[in-house]
Amino acid sequence: MYSEFFGLREAPFGPNPDPRFLWLSKTHLKGLSLLFGGIRSRNGIVLLTGDVGAGKTTLLNSCLQALPEDFLVAQVFHTSETAPVDLLALVMESFGLRDHGETKAARLIRFYEQLVSIADCGKRALVTIDEAQNLPDETLVDITLLANLRTSSSNLVQFVLIGQPELQHRLAAKALRRVRDAIRFDHHLRYLGPKETESYLRHRIDCAGGQLEQIFEPGTDHLLYELTGGCPRMLSLYAHRSLRRAEELRVTRVSVELVRTLFAVEASTPSPRRGRTRFSAAGVFNRWLHPRMS
Repeated sequence: MYSEFFGLREAPFGPNPDPRFLWLSKTHLKGLSLLFGGIRSRNGIVLLTGDVGAGKTTLLNSCLQALPEDFLVAQVFHTSETAPVDLLALVMESFGLRDHGETKAARLIRFYEQLVSIADCGKRALVTIDEAQNLPDETLVDITLLANLRTSSSNLVQFVLIGQPELQHRLAAKALRRVRDAIRFDHHLRYLGPKETESYLRHRIDCAGGQLEQIFEPGTDHLLYELTGGCPRMLSLYAHRSLRRAEELRVTRVSVELVRTLFAVEASTPSPRRGRTRFSAAGVFNRWLHPRMS
């Protein structure tokens, strides 16, 4: 791994969301504040959206790690074509209730009783659903019903929906008005700008025990921004590949020329989106796993 070659404690640009390396741009700080505020309010549904690679999951993980111990959290990841009854079964299992094949009404009664028991123990139930844009309309509507389960004094469970921008578009439909009206906290994560890109790279390298200027030559941060459009996930993947290539070539600093040569295909393909260069997440990730040996 290139971390030893560059004198770093660890690789600063890994493929998995890691709250230790979280850098808060303005949009990410606002998103994190929304998550904390929405969860603590115990009122309505919290919605966080953003394009692929914007940092939604990292932000959520950071929030969950900072929550008090009195929260019981159920995390739902597999959302493709998840019917209402399947979602309820997943959530119930996360809270210690096995599926006995009852009717939906019987499940709801058991779930409600479990939520009351959780509240009586001084705990708070929280359900987070990632990739929520994949949920069918009827499941989204059912989430609204579950979020309304309450005692005479407070709601019993809080829902946080994490999804891509198409979820916002779907919620504008008349059929999902009930869901839209139940959302009390809503934020959309943007990609990073040029100055934020430099700060993002600097922060991650600092966390790994290095300094940006000693590893990347001036101008490389701007080129990485142009190549990725400021997408945090792509920035990490491109920086990772650049550092691996620099290690292969035994050069102690990543130059603009090295980055331009390494990603010549991406740099030469114009993007229809705001004049930026086009990148393919799948293609970049495949090249990241299987780099060119030239």
